This record gives sequence, structure tokens and C-alpha cells, in this order.
Amino acid sequence: MLLFFSAITNAGIDNLNNELYASIARKQILNNSAFKVSDQELINKHSVNLKKIANSTPLIRFYIDILQQENVPIDFAILPIIESGNNPKARSQKNAVGLWQFIPETAYEYNLSESDFNDDRTDVLKSTYAAVMYLKYLNSTFNNWDLVLAAYNWGPNNVKKALKNGLFNEQGKLNLNRLPKETRNYLLLFHAYNQAIQNKFNDPILSKYPDTEYISKINHENFLSYLNQHPDVASVSSKVLEHMNGFNVYTSPSKKFILVPTSIFKSYFSLDEISFRNNTILASYKSNKTSQCFSYSTQYKEDFNAIAVKHAIKVKDLIDANPSVRFLRPGMNLNICSA
Repeated sequence: MLLFFSAITNAGIDNLNNELYASIARKQILNNSAFKVSDQELINKHSVNLKKIANSTPLIRFYIDILQQENVPIDFAILPIIESGNNPKARSQKNAVGLWQFIPETAYEYNLSESDFNDDRTDVLKSTYAAVMYLKYLNSTFNNWDLVLAAYNWGPNNVKKALKNGLFNEQGKLNLNRLPKETRNYLLLFHAYNQAIQNKFNDPILSKYPDTEYISKINHENFLSYLNQHPDVASVSSKVLEHMNGFNVYTSPSKKFILVPTSIFKSYFSLDEISFRNNTILASYKSNKTSQCFSYSTQYKEDFNAIAVKHAIKVKDLIDANPSVRFLRPGMNLNICSA
């Protein structure tokens, strides 16, 4: 049987001065040992773009800290790449939203609120903690991380039914054919991504990243002070901050904590462009061909809430359509978009 760790020697990794992806490869604990031998061929058929992993490095490192705090395998740090392309604004046809693609029912169970003014599923910090708690719950139910993955994608009740219908064979191997095609490919792709890290952590695309914090959590009220104390990242654009947090930090005063770039961030990623987003997944009105937009000139003392009410749209949609706007001034042109 081919195991994921078979291509890596500990000595080789330890000599790499704690580079991020070498460290990840050393700490990963999941493999395809529950699969049939022939299933490795199916995993190999899933091509993995290392640039997708590299571009997600700041968030991957952020996830790892939380996963380790909660004793969940760091292998799950690549799950948002599969779920959403690491886009906090991603939305599926089934109304799953955010990095971790929470549907409304599960979001409610894990205290992620949803309203016309706020959707915590797009909140990077809150949704990540909720996702890790959900993964822990699923593991307490199934005591098997492959079943956790299947349940995350297919639903725990469906997995319970499949277990009664021979999901594991007599040799204790996972019968992938007992899973729907989408869930089967989901598991295979998950292992393919982790195997890519284990086998290619020394590829130049990955090996350049040090194992350090690229994103830091601070109190929202300390934001301006943080920028003053870190002039090297003070020029960070609102678009990068919004992608980093999942909301506009300048128009969301109710958020207690926000995420900000550390000094090392700018050494590898742009402070002006959203350089670690999967550009094929967009949830803003700019990617919605059915939306209708027009320009609106702001009036004296108007705020986002007043403008949204005036045009019968959601505040979140108004902000999404104007990602570069931090503060409103009279006479400013805004995009007003409606489906």
C-alpha cells in the first residue's frame, strides 16, 4: 500500500530550517491508509496546481494556528482551497457561503449570524473557528477523518446511512463507490492536495515561504494604531483587508476583531492587489452578469445604510459593489447594483 508519507524522510525536512511547507509536511498525520490500493491511482489523476497553494499561504498559515489550538489535523488547512478557492465571498448554487461554505442551517448551529446587514459566513475569523468546531464535532461522531470529510461534504446523516450499507468492506477499507461521485472526488482531491505538499514541499513555488505569521488578529479599535506602528504595511488597500477579513473593516464597527497583514506579508504578497485569491471564484456583483448597475452620487450626511435603504438593496451588496470605497463623501460616485 502506498502511504502519503512514504516519499518524505524526516532528515530531509529537518534540514530545511523550518520552512512553512516542509513544516506542514512533517506535521501532517492523515493518509490514504483506509483506501484500497487501487484508489491511489485515482488520487494521482487529480492534478494539483502548486500556485493555488502558494497563493493561499497567508490564510493556510492562519488556519494552521487555529487547527493546532483545537487539536485538529493541520491537513485540513487546504480544505478552503477545495471548498471556495479561499475566497471568503464565494457562494454556491445551494447558498453555501464563505471560505468553508456553510449552508444556513449549519451556520445557525455554530452561531454564525445572517442578516441583511451581516453574514458571519464571510467573516474569515468567525467562520474558521466555526468550521474547526464542526470538524471536531464530526470526528467525535465518526472517529475517522475520512468520514469527517465525507460528512462535511455530503452531510452526517447520509454518511451514517452509507455505513449501514457497506461503506467499509470486510477488510476495513473505505468503499469509495458507496459515496456519490462529488463526495468521492472530494476525498480524492483532499488527499491529492496534501500529497502534493508532502512530495513537493521543496519545489521553488512552495519552499520560499518561511514558517511565520503572515496575518495577525488585533482588536478593531486598535486598527489605526497598528497602522501607525507598522508603517511598512500602512499602505494596505481596503480590497486586501476586505479579502483578508471577509468584510470591509472601515464600515463594520461592530466587528470586535480584525485581521491585518504582518510585516512579513508584504515581502511575499501585494498590499494593493488581492494576490492570494482564486480568481475563478467571484461572488461580487462584478461577476454577476444578470445584475443591473448604475452610478449614484452621494448626498450630504448619507451613509451606507441610508443609501442601501433608499435603493432597496442590502448593505453588504452595496459594499461588495464598491470594494475600494473606505469613507463616504458628498458627491462621491457609487455603483448601485440590483439583481
